Amino acid sequence: MAGFLDENGDQWAHCNGCGKHTRLSNLGYAPPTPKHKYGQDLCLSCVNKLPQTELHRIKPAPDWVKQYP
Repeated sequence: MAGFLDENGDQWAHCNGCGKHTRLSNLGYAPPTPKHKYGQDLCLSCVNKLPQTELHRIKPAPDWVKQYP
């Protein structure tokens, strides 16, 4: 995964769905599928666009879990 550290030490990477740079702690993970054999790191916007039937497969990002204790 390519990315960078900002001046605060936060790690950033790009979303495999839309390509937008996002804090690594804000990327959820979609396990491998035949179309994406290595899985995908996805931002919340891209996850929200998935069909309801696919949401159970997503491992939530650490920052998403903090918001909903």
